[in-house]
Amino acid sequence: FLEKRPTSRRFLQLVGVGAYFIAAKFEEVSPPRVNRMVYMTDNAYTKEDVMQMEISIMTTLDFKICSPTAVAFMERLLRIGGCSEAHADLARYLLELTAIDYKMVKYLPSHLAAAVILSSNKLLRHKPSWTSDMAAVTGLTQAALRECMMDVLGLIEKSESSSLQAVRSKYSQPLCNEVAKEAFRAYTALMERQTGHALLSPGSVISEGSTVPVDHTDCAQQVAEYEPDIFNVLCRDQRKHMAQADYMKNQPYINAKMRGILIDWLVDVHKVSEHKPETFFLAVSLIDRFLEKRPT
Repeated sequence: FLEKRPTSRRFLQLVGVGAYFIAAKFEEVSPPRVNRMVYMTDNAYTKEDVMQMEISIMTTLDFKICSPTAVAFMERLLRIGGCSEAHADLARYLLELTAIDYKMVKYLPSHLAAAVILSSNKLLRHKPSWTSDMAAVTGLTQAALRECMMDVLGLIEKSESSSLQAVRSKYSQPLCNEVAKEAFRAYTALMERQTGHALLSPGSVISEGSTVPVDHTDCAQQVAEYEPDIFNVLCRDQRKHMAQADYMKNQPYINAKMRGILIDWLVDVHKVSEHKPETFFLAVSLIDRFLEKRPT
């Protein structure tokens, strides 16, 4: 949305609210009312402002709202890997860190999801860290994922000193197995023991705790028999709905840091709202696509 239509820097937060409102309507059974979204901005905008931004985003994107996001790919890889809840939380932590950093926009959602799984496997000492099943499903080798994996791991170090702490705070809670507290220690140990080249070999550091895999067999919404076909369609269509990796260069009044502040705030909105991960990542996708089309 931001990609297609110019917007004032003053309304950047409003763009985020509008994008999140649309995403929640698309993904949630019970989306928030517009008054709730106004409240989230501390009444900085009116109900009419939010609804007008919703219309603006929808029309700018030609009502093409649905777009494959990294979380859809990652959740399938977590199931294929039989990952525990602690492992899943670690992967989700890494993926949410990537949402805040503008440089990660350049990666395809499927590629990013695979690199996050590989990174988490490294931190958890899984051997092999990239199985033949993962390679077959994604069509990606460890070598192909190396650059993205190093960027993902680098975000762990960056998060320690960053002023944007919403993701780290969220995943430091017991509800998320406190994975953020251990991630930096694990990353540091991994870097000390292995060089960047050696990261393509098995190795890692966090204790995974319970190894009971996430069980989705009783969830009708997972439609397991159609999952491979759905995955292939998402892979096919993902490029159609990506913002250009360099769209920020056409933004005269906003920059990557401001985008990061906005997404960091949306992490808190998402946490308080208790919505699905898909809602958050779809909102981020809408923001990038809108900003690409609407230079401020």
